[in-house]
Amino acid sequence: MTEESGAAVREPDDPVASPCVGVCELDQVSKLCMGCLRTADEIAMWRDAGAEVRRSILERVRRRWERNTSSKRNHHCYSKSLAKTR
Repeated sequence: MTEESGAAVREPDDPVASPCVGVCELDQVSKLCMGCLRTADEIAMWRDAGAEVRRSILERVRRRWERNTSSKRNHHCYSKSLAKTR
């Protein structure tokens, strides 16, 4: 991995690219990176992790992303329906 503009990029011989997007700030409530949705521990272990561990981390990130977008979508729909009843 190399650093480019604050975001990790994949080297040609690296089988699993980092999910880092260069927005490296942990949310104070969820303790997840606001850019890539990894925990601090997942970020720290990434460099030395093998492909299987990295894929496991990426799967957890994918599930977090889906929950995050789903909850925002549901919150938006709930807010709209609530506004209609007033």
